[in-house]
Amino acid sequence: MSVRCENLSFKKDGKTIFDNLNFEIRDGEKIVLLGLNGSGKTTLLKLLNALCFPTSGSYFMGETEITKKSFSKDFEKSFRGKCAKLFQNFDAMFFCKSIGEDMEFTPNVLGLDEVKKRALVEAEYFGLANRLDEFAFNLSGGERQRVALSCVFAVRPELLLLDEPTSALDPYWVGRLSEKIACYAGSVITATHNLSMASELGSRAIVMKDGHIIYDGDTKTFLGDKNRLIAAGLVHSHSHTHPDGSSHEHFHTHDFY
Repeated sequence: MSVRCENLSFKKDGKTIFDNLNFEIRDGEKIVLLGLNGSGKTTLLKLLNALCFPTSGSYFMGETEITKKSFSKDFEKSFRGKCAKLFQNFDAMFFCKSIGEDMEFTPNVLGLDEVKKRALVEAEYFGLANRLDEFAFNLSGGERQRVALSCVFAVRPELLLLDEPTSALDPYWVGRLSEKIACYAGSVITATHNLSMASELGSRAIVMKDGHIIYDGDTKTFLGDKNRLIAAGLVHSHSHTHPDGSSHEHFHTHDFY
């Protein structure tokens, strides 16, 4: 699913969260969204998921402009089948008596086909096939995040929005998630602080700072440019002076976990 944002701005309680954003996402593109806390990443994902709407500017999914006025009940049902979001607080995604029912919940509400098969495919991929009768809050944090990932992948949306999807995962499951994203047919936007995995989560990086896009391009190029990383606030540098008078500079990357 292609996405186009033109002069997109959002204010809340008189505060500008982001301003004059312009970008396009091609069908099937994998993007990693980077930036410090408070840079506007999560709010942008909420807007793309139509959980809020721009103060000014336009958001198009395909050729359809997404506005508050356009959100009739039928349109919203169609939209939710095309665009799904993993919440940063993934525990907010569990409503049911078992994780199997949680995985089936949204596909059932949307009237999608092969609901049980969808849930089982994702449960098997994320190592949960023998846990489907368990209650989500009896699982560990990492297991619950895998349940939440199974829930959004089961929808099979054309646009998948993932907000900090690796925050509770161990390295093995981070790798499995990156493999799944790479093979996914639709477009994926992943917001993360995990710089060590950023290039595996998206070949294109959109970097935000203070509500503006300060970089939009190749992920590896960005991660290899210390000056851009410092400008984005994602690394810091400091110098050490030795007793002999020589000095050297250290760079520290922030993964925030």
